[in-house]
Amino acid sequence: LIYGRIFKWLIAGINSKISQGGKADGQIFGVLDIAGFESFDVNFLEQLFINLSNEHLQQYFNNHVFKLELDEYRAEGIHVDCSVCFQDNSDIVNLIDSKGSLLSILDEEVSMPKASDHTFISKLFRAHEKHKRLVKPKFPGTLKFGIRHFAGEVTYTAEGFLEKNVDRPPDEAPALLKASSLSVLREIGTML
Repeated sequence: LIYGRIFKWLIAGINSKISQGGKADGQIFGVLDIAGFESFDVNFLEQLFINLSNEHLQQYFNNHVFKLELDEYRAEGIHVDCSVCFQDNSDIVNLIDSKGSLLSILDEEVSMPKASDHTFISKLFRAHEKHKRLVKPKFPGTLKFGIRHFAGEVTYTAEGFLEKNVDRPPDEAPALLKASSLSVLREIGTML
């Protein structure tokens, strides 16, 4: 929570300096944090988000380097050798991050009164039981599922998924931050 707010504050400050307080006129400062693909012995929601960001980057690369170029070649009548073919990962991105996806099911579960990590897993498997990228655990009833990512298969432990997905700071956070001796934390406290 604090890291994310400080990051936004820092970027806003840099962009304000770049534009000298006025309009940036096309000049902005941005940061792309590219995390590597993660697969540990135990993988939680954090690894899922990191791996999803890598899937999005791979999809962007596929679309801009392969698909658009190949389409342009074809439009110009240039024969393309099949050795330029590539693996499309859009089915993985859609499984995790689209309407009816893993993340939309997770968001729905957070708002349900008696939802749990178990009900999330159950709904995930019901909704996507035939998806070729979703891997069911060997032992049913566990809080685990797997995804066959572009870079490899990862087993995730869904324990704590619902709690981690709640986008709400602790009740004490605004008062605690506003009472800080650091002006940046006081400013972030007013943003909560």
